[in-house]
This record gives sequence, C-alpha cells and structure tokens, in this order.
Amino acid sequence: MRVDAAAGYLGMSRSMFLRLVDEGVMPRAIKIGSMATWDRLDLDAAYDALKEGDGKPTENTVHRRLRELARDRGDR
Repeated sequence: MRVDAAAGYLGMSRSMFLRLVDEGVMPRAIKIGSMATWDRLDLDAAYDALKEGDGKPTENTVHRRLRELARDRGDR
C-alpha cells in the first residue's frame, strides 16, 4: 500500500508514519520502480512489536525472503 494508506491503516498521520519509518520503528518502503509501497503484513508485525513493548525494527517479508534465497544459494 502507498504511504497515505499505510499511515491510515495504522491510524496515524502521514508525517508520524514517515517519522517512525525513519526511526526504524516501522518497516522501510518496498520500491516498485519509483513508487514506495508497504506490505500490510510487515506493518502488522511492526505494530505487534510495539504492542509487545520492544519497539525494535522488524525485517520485512520481502527482505527476509531475499535473505533466505541468498542463504539457500550459498551467498553471504
């Protein structure tokens, strides 16, 4: 989803959402060409981390899958 939809999904302003992205609390955007998008499941995971109180950045599902594929190929 695009930035306004992602912020709205979490019930916050665009500026608050982007600040949390910059701070690493919310996941980074996934770029599709020049368009920035966010995965709903990544937003859910980040929000769940906040509910649990640790507030640590979460690895988004695309980055995790790319890491797994690299590991399976033997890349470091």
